[in-house]
Amino acid sequence: MIRVDGVGYRVGKKELLHQVSFEALSGQLVSIIGANGAGKSSLLKLLCGDQKASSGEIWIKERRIDDYHLGEMARFRAVLSQHNTLSLSFTVKELVLMGRYPHFGSQPTPSDIEIVDSALGEVGMLLCRNRAYHTLSGGEQQRVQVARVLAQVYDQPEGILLLDEPTNGLDMLYQQQVLQLARNLADRGYCVVSILHDINYAARFSDKILMLKDGHEMAFGRPAEVVNCDTIHQVFGIKVRLVPYEHCGCPLVVPEI
Repeated sequence: MIRVDGVGYRVGKKELLHQVSFEALSGQLVSIIGANGAGKSSLLKLLCGDQKASSGEIWIKERRIDDYHLGEMARFRAVLSQHNTLSLSFTVKELVLMGRYPHFGSQPTPSDIEIVDSALGEVGMLLCRNRAYHTLSGGEQQRVQVARVLAQVYDQPEGILLLDEPTNGLDMLYQQQVLQLARNLADRGYCVVSILHDINYAARFSDKILMLKDGHEMAFGRPAEVVNCDTIHQVFGIKVRLVPYEHCGCPLVVPEI
């Protein structure tokens, strides 16, 4: 679904990404982790098509990303940005319906409305469908934004979801619910790429983890392969220890005291 080959990205003289390569396949959840300034958001912007790589190539569904028109890609690829601000007042259902814009002309179909309700139901916000978006709490707004991007690819069996810190602003319960939703979508055949800050969440829910430091790829592989004390110390500059956790294929990471 997504193949990144030796991608570099520069802004002026500053190199934000250097020779990054990885794959994200249909049915996989791939998490990108790293300290602040590691290049995570820059990489996601390249995958979205918002910016162009300075070197290397990005392939989406066996086509170079530069060969797509944004409207064409919007029909199967949805993006949850880190910051979502609105200058106009919309109801929750109107906002989620925006995710369906690439799929209909002047008027939504009954199927589009059903998809909006289904997406809201999956994030636990269906009962708020007629509320004004700006009256919601920060966490509720984040869940509505997740519903919007979900609605965009809801009927695309091999859709792509790009999530920039989807758990931002959520409490522990909804963090787990949103990540479980992302996991379920991958299990249904979607390709999901997400930026996460919590290593334990990344290890629990992901098929693969990409670790970045200062724009360089430090590790890429299954959680059990890349989540270890040495790599985490290199990437985050912190010493940790691993605690066995029987319900996950990877141990828990805790700071060393």
